[in-house]
Amino acid sequence: MATQIQNEPATIAEPTSQEPNPFPVYLVVSFLPVVASLVFAGKGWYTLYDDSYNARIVGSDAYNFIIYATRGTALVCVGIVCAVLSVTFAVFAHMQKKN
Repeated sequence: MATQIQNEPATIAEPTSQEPNPFPVYLVVSFLPVVASLVFAGKGWYTLYDDSYNARIVGSDAYNFIIYATRGTALVCVGIVCAVLSVTFAVFAHMQKKN
């Protein structure tokens, strides 16, 4: 004797009230590296183009120029990394907003 399979309609659960996230974490985290990026880039540019000769590290001018150029470039690079992190978190916030 064959058994009959009854197709019962699937019950769909009623959606609960979904409150939008009023304070997305990624959006806030994306603003912090922007501030850090501006600070590091500004400090780096200031270090690169500082014409005051009262801050001498070593006795020779050429070595001082090399040291300040290296420090300024490093600070600007840290600012660029912070800007890339900020854009990454902004993309995450946008993707979270879409879902």
